[in-house]
Amino acid sequence: MKNVLVFFIVVLTLCSCSKTNEHEEDQFPEWLAARVKEIKNDDALLFKVRVYQCMYKDNAYYSFDNPMYSCFICGPFYDNNGQLVERGDEYTNTFFLDFYENKECKLIWTSPNGRDI
Repeated sequence: MKNVLVFFIVVLTLCSCSKTNEHEEDQFPEWLAARVKEIKNDDALLFKVRVYQCMYKDNAYYSFDNPMYSCFICGPFYDNNGQLVERGDEYTNTFFLDFYENKECKLIWTSPNGRDI
């Protein structure tokens, strides 16, 4: 009986764990869902692509991370509307300094294709 109980607890624990890609893709902004779909269908990827959602001052920003980039958010960086955030113009260096200090980021998706480093 004790073994059955232990087995049941292990199975229940494993079933309750969620994988990164089980983040609610249907809740992604439309532009992000479309980009994720493109990446999923790209069989030529050398390395896995990871998408991070960063919250900053009640706004969501998204970063596509790939080992080919030299640092976090060196790659494409978008606001919640899918607009590329430039490192100049209205988003000054002051914005990025404050952003890096005060952001809260989480991994929300990893591509199934490509190698992991």
